[in-house]
Amino acid sequence: MTSNAHKSSPNPHLGPLFVMAALEAQQREIISEYLLLWLLLEGPDNSQNPAEENALSNGLSELRERPLEFTDPTGLDKQYFNREGQLEQTVKTTKQDEVFVRDTRYNGSNLQTTDTQLKDTNGKSYTTEQFKNLQDMLYSEMNPGNKGNPDWHEAAAMYDVLKNRAAPNNDNSSAYTEAPKASSAWRSRDIVPAFDARTNSNVYKTKMATATQGLIQGITSNHDYSNGAVYWDGFDITFNAHSKWGLTYSQQSHNLYSAHNTTNTGLNPYIPSGVTTTLQTTAAYGGTVFSQYTDQYLNAMGWEKTGRTW
Repeated sequence: MTSNAHKSSPNPHLGPLFVMAALEAQQREIISEYLLLWLLLEGPDNSQNPAEENALSNGLSELRERPLEFTDPTGLDKQYFNREGQLEQTVKTTKQDEVFVRDTRYNGSNLQTTDTQLKDTNGKSYTTEQFKNLQDMLYSEMNPGNKGNPDWHEAAAMYDVLKNRAAPNNDNSSAYTEAPKASSAWRSRDIVPAFDARTNSNVYKTKMATATQGLIQGITSNHDYSNGAVYWDGFDITFNAHSKWGLTYSQQSHNLYSAHNTTNTGLNPYIPSGVTTTLQTTAAYGGTVFSQYTDQYLNAMGWEKTGRTW
C-alpha cells in the first residue's frame, strides 16, 4: 500500500481490474463485492491504527480460506487427480508431498490404474503447494468470454506459455519460476478463487476442475496449445502495452474483442527502431488471446525463434 502524510488513495488501476473481472465472469451482480476486495487490498493506509490494520488482516485471512478438497494442511500429502481435474485421493506421507495424475482403463475385465507424477520443466517434482499456486493462478486468469463455459484449453495454453518462456537446460528457470513474471494475477492468485468459493460454490468447483484439467494437460502433453506463445492477454489487449508495441492478429478467430492491428508507437525504448510489429497472435481460447514475437522483432534483436529466454 502507498501512503502519505494524510490519507492514501486506492490504486486507480486495481479497482477497474476487479470490476472488469466481474464483467468477464458474467457476474455483474457481484461487482460491488469485487470492489470490496479492491478496497481491502489497496484501500486507505491504516498503518497508524493497529486495530484497523488487524481488522484488515483478519478480513484478508478469511477471504483466503479454501475448501478442504483444495488445501494441503500438512504439506506432506500425495494428491491424485484424474484427467478431468478432480481430486480423487489424498494420501498422508512423512516423506515428501507430491502430485500425480491418475489414468484408469479396463484391460478386459480388469481395471488398471497408472499414476504419473507431475513435474516442472526442469524435471523437479511439483509440491502440492506449488501445484495449488498454479491452480489458483490459472483460475484467476481464465475468462470464459462470450462463449460462457470455461475451456480447459485456455488453462493448458497458459501453462504452455510458461513452458515457452522458461530457459532450456537451466534448473533456475522453469515454468513455475516464470509464473510470477507472466501472470498479473500471481500476487493475489488465491483471492478470486476463495471469493468465488464462498459466493458460488458450484461455479467455483466447475471452473477449478477445468483449470486443473488444463494444468494437468499442459504439464503432461507434448502438444503446445498456445502455438508457441510467450504472452497471453484478456480484454485489455485492446489498450495495454502489447497493443502499443505493434500487434497483428494472424487469424480473425483470434480477434475476440473486435480490435484493429496496431503498429509500434515507439514509446518502448527496448524495441529497436524500424520495428513496426512486435507481436502476432497464435491462438485464442475462452476470453484469452495468445501471442508470440514476430520475425521482424526477433531478427532486429538477433534472437532465434526457439531456445530464447524471454
